[in-house]
Amino acid sequence: MPALGKLELLDTESITLDLENPRIKWALESIEHPTPQDIHLALCASGTTDAEGAKFEQLRDSIKTNGGIVQPIIVNRSGNNVLICIEGNTRLMLYRDFAKQRVAGSWKHIPALVYEKMDRESAHAIRLQAHMIGARPWNPYAKARYLDELRNKEGLSWNQIVDLCGGRKKDLQQYIDAYQDMEEFFRPLVDSDEDFDQTRFSGFVELQKGGVKQALQHANFGISDFAQWIKTNKIKKLESVRSLPKVLKNAEAMKVFLKDGMAEAERLVDRPDLSKTLHEANALQLAHVLGQKLNNIPWEELRSWREDETSETVGALLTLRDIIGALIDENDLG
Repeated sequence: MPALGKLELLDTESITLDLENPRIKWALESIEHPTPQDIHLALCASGTTDAEGAKFEQLRDSIKTNGGIVQPIIVNRSGNNVLICIEGNTRLMLYRDFAKQRVAGSWKHIPALVYEKMDRESAHAIRLQAHMIGARPWNPYAKARYLDELRNKEGLSWNQIVDLCGGRKKDLQQYIDAYQDMEEFFRPLVDSDEDFDQTRFSGFVELQKGGVKQALQHANFGISDFAQWIKTNKIKKLESVRSLPKVLKNAEAMKVFLKDGMAEAERLVDRPDLSKTLHEANALQLAHVLGQKLNNIPWEELRSWREDETSETVGALLTLRDIIGALIDENDLG
């Protein structure tokens, strides 16, 4: 990271918005020479879900009500004295719009932390800290797109990427693989960028887990079939992708799935018979018993799991791992 930036009050019209911002880059690729107005529109359009749109409205209302921003934007002053907004493009856009609309207040100048001649890796670090592990997260698709750019276009090593954004290499690789699968197989199914539903991305993340791809192959399906199922809502609840291996193993369930969708198919798949005692056990009791059980699994059983890529037990354990990991991370239990 470079030396700490200097807090300055900058003329909003003197700052160039960041064309490398992953939230808007996808929307500008078809525009040869994007104007500031194009970038503004792309920033507004990046809220592709109702939740993201609501966040944008909340940010706009908050800035207007408070008469300014609390968190300064981050700007890089390049060698040719050009000011580029590395972080805070939406806030900069809102200031300009408020000034244009003559909203009451002081919108001609914006607080900014100004860095001198910041290198690309430092800019990546700032974006990642703000939007992948910070308080203003990008949607999962935008995160995955940025990770793909860092790894496959910028050429950053895995050590660099893990150092920048934290997490496990395996999980980050799954995000990149999910992004590439969605781009290759799902995007061709839609007519335009406006019809490309980024909220379906988590289904492609689930595709990377628990032997799902192997289950598709064993049942003579491919990722193109999976993308079609996602588009047509055969798999409406995206977490149900985890059920694909056991559904595709069951001839009757697979037939129902292809006709009526995953929700109906899951009802036909055998589920473990959980006793009343197990249901009534608390988290501490379950953790102790599960730990003892897993620590004493015979080698022969472990080997059978490795040899069966579509093992229902392995799929259930991977799902449990994700649930426990999310519970620990989201509640700061570690």
